[in-house]
Amino acid sequence: MWLKKRTIGFRLMCGFGIIVILTLILGLTAFTRMHTLADLTVKMHDHPLAVSNAVRDIRANIFAMHRTMKDVASAKDDEQINVAMEYVNLHEQKVFESFDIIFERFLGNKQDVQKAHKAFSDWKAIREEVRELMHQDKQDQAEAITKGKGNDHVDHMLNTIQVMSDFASAKGEEFFSNSQRIRERQIFLLNTLITIIAISSVVVGVLISKSITVPLSKIIKEIKEVARGDFSRKVNIDSPKEL
Repeated sequence: MWLKKRTIGFRLMCGFGIIVILTLILGLTAFTRMHTLADLTVKMHDHPLAVSNAVRDIRANIFAMHRTMKDVASAKDDEQINVAMEYVNLHEQKVFESFDIIFERFLGNKQDVQKAHKAFSDWKAIREEVRELMHQDKQDQAEAITKGKGNDHVDHMLNTIQVMSDFASAKGEEFFSNSQRIRERQIFLLNTLITIIAISSVVVGVLISKSITVPLSKIIKEIKEVARGDFSRKVNIDSPKEL
């Protein structure tokens, strides 16, 4: 065996080198897997969670706008109408900001986003109709539109954004399932590598130890014979010069 021709220091260095290489493989594998999990986590945050949060904000602002339009329809004067409309405009701006997030990060069919966006934009005509009727002192008609056509259109808007919410939830579950599978594979792989490293360390240690201790045992045996007076003894070993 070529290792027998090498020095003890070289043998030890080879043994430690093998263990270091196996440890590096373990570390690189763990790092790669952790990077993959981190990437999935980022994707989950940047896409499904961001879209779900944006849809939730749109839904909340639509409800707030609809309630405020009821206040417009029951206002006593122009000042109350104008104050209520300021709140409507504020919520409307927040909805458009949420749509910007969805347009940027939605992974599904963009036509679903466009459909929901159009449904919300169409609501503006109903809002303006209610305000115009209030300025004309036609409160009964304004209230009827708010409770009838306005309420129906709110339901329509909520249905269109629900499509995006459902897709985002499904996509989030997909990312989560993938991360779970990668996690299970990572645990299995790391346990396998740790077992291989442990076994390899024992095997390398035994081989190197035997390559040193076996010839030493022969030397000790012959030394004992010489000590007994047999000066003809010779040590025939195939080992490095230290021994």
